[in-house]
This record gives sequence, C-alpha cells and structure tokens, in this order.
Amino acid sequence: MRRLALLSVLVLAFLAPPAPQPRAEPSSGRPVADGSATRDPAPFEVVPRQDSLLFYPCSQCHEFMPGHPLLVASTRPPPPHPERLNHGGDRLWCRTCHSLDDTDHLYTLRGQPVSFDEVYRVCGQCHSHRERDWLFGGHGKRLGNWRGERRLYLCTNCHDPHDPTIKPRKARPPPPLRAGLEPIATVPKGPTMIWDERVSP
Repeated sequence: MRRLALLSVLVLAFLAPPAPQPRAEPSSGRPVADGSATRDPAPFEVVPRQDSLLFYPCSQCHEFMPGHPLLVASTRPPPPHPERLNHGGDRLWCRTCHSLDDTDHLYTLRGQPVSFDEVYRVCGQCHSHRERDWLFGGHGKRLGNWRGERRLYLCTNCHDPHDPTIKPRKARPPPPLRAGLEPIATVPKGPTMIWDERVSP
C-alpha cells in the first residue's frame, strides 16, 4: 500500500503544472526595434549644430510666406530646400520630419517636437540599429579622445538628411617629403622562394 501511495505521489508530481517562477525585473535598457532591450549607453552630449545652420531659425523666412508650398507632396519646394528627397525610396516627404506649423523644430512620427540638436531621435525611428550603434560608439564620430567625456557628432554632421548616402570622395594627395629626405629606393628582391618560381609547362 505504501508503494502505491509513493508511486501516485510521484506521478502527480510529474504531471502537475510547474510552479510559477518569480518574474524577472524589467530591464532598464532602451527598447530596440526587435522588442529586446539593451543596457543604457554611457552618458553623452552632442556637438551642437542647430545654431550653425545657415537658415536657422527657419521661421525667419516661413513666417513671411503666404501659405506653405510644402502642403502638397508633389509641389517642388523653393530654394534653399532640396529639389528632391533622395531618402526612403519615395516613402517619405518633407512633412515626415518637418511640421508646417512649427518650422523651427523637427517632429517625430508621433508628433513630438525635437530640436535640430537631437536629430538622432528622428533618425532613430527608422534606423534603430544604427541609432543603437551610434549610442554605444560603434557608428559615427566622437570629438576628442575615446576615453573620458563623450561628445558625439550628430547624424547630420556626416549625412545629408535629404540624401544620406555617403558619396565617394577623391583621395587627397600624399603628404610631401620632408626637406632633406630622399625617396626610399626600391628594395632589391632577394632570392626567390620555391612558391615564387613558375614551373614551365
């Protein structure tokens, strides 16, 4: 009888649902596009760019414009705006990032105003993996040394937001020889190795 009771307890223990596990503490990291979270990046500040923009504040011109030529996506915007938006494969247009009512700020897809010095918040909506790399130092440029205070260049320091692909550039010429130095003579080739010799057919 005792064996039967022990056997039934074991069977019930095996078939019973597992005990609830304690819930893990939520991560304090930033959510990323795939739903996972990462650790928080080290504190940083950006190299300000807004005040160095040639036509900022935008309202200095837009407040005097009768109506907005950017209301219709097919309308070509007047200078100084680019003629064509070469970004997003024709899925974006001016009003994706700019507002007609507040031209001195960028806007997120949820309609939140963003300073031009926080442009990474706008770019990161579509380019979340690049934003994560930028936040953790794997993409972009940093001012100063790699140690110590983190001062980061913004996305728009390197990428034109209206045409973000980095264009190939011509290499600069090599530096001149210092005075008194001669060009290095070609090193005479030493004895050939067996794998350098060509076998005649």
